[in-house]
Amino acid sequence: MCLHDKNGVTLCEQCGERPAKDRFCSGRCRQKAYRKSPAHIVQLKQKRDKRFELKLKRFRDKYGARSLSINGWSGPVASWVG
Repeated sequence: MCLHDKNGVTLCEQCGERPAKDRFCSGRCRQKAYRKSPAHIVQLKQKRDKRFELKLKRFRDKYGARSLSINGWSGPVASWVG
């Protein structure tokens, strides 16, 4: 017996195989759909940019008073930066 929308059964938007209460049949299908959404891609980009900014800030705090020469870095290293 085939279940489909004509019989009043709503199928999952992600897998399209199993009946769903609202839009998705399980949390797994809901999570897969969210990971493909543009909102998730934007959120990942924001997190990546934030990590990069924090890394850059830490580098500037640690090596801000130093200069790069032929033999490597010269000057003091900020000891308070971990």
